[in-house]
Amino acid sequence: MATPTTRFAAVLLPAVALAFGGCAGGDCTLAGKVTYQGKPVVYGTVIAQGSDGIRRTGNIGLDGSYSVEKLPPGAVKLTVESPQPPDQDTLNQAPTGGPAGAPRNRKAIDRSKWMALPDKYADADQSGLSTTLKVGANPFDIEMP
Repeated sequence: MATPTTRFAAVLLPAVALAFGGCAGGDCTLAGKVTYQGKPVVYGTVIAQGSDGIRRTGNIGLDGSYSVEKLPPGAVKLTVESPQPPDQDTLNQAPTGGPAGAPRNRKAIDRSKWMALPDKYADADQSGLSTTLKVGANPFDIEMP
């Protein structure tokens, strides 16, 4: 016969395991590298639209790496946007969000490494970019031919 203590443990232990298992309520993280014609995309945004219909974004790093967090499990459609990066003068004129007179720590993207992407990759219905997510970390490199 189960005692109140064993019933409590039977309910509490699975909840604790889920909380400390890194799944954060069933969320997924999508991460990898973005390339176009075999070269890293060095500037822009990856946009992931999950099964809940909400669009979540992740910035693309200088090496082409990206990460999008808090996605639901299931099918996800992806788009990649890479507008022309701002030049150093534009970055210097933009507010830093810090105290007045704070040094500017922004560095312009090397425009010789940036490339324009075809418009279709910015449209979820035309990009052809998709995957299926499972709870937890999901590695996925976005390779655009």
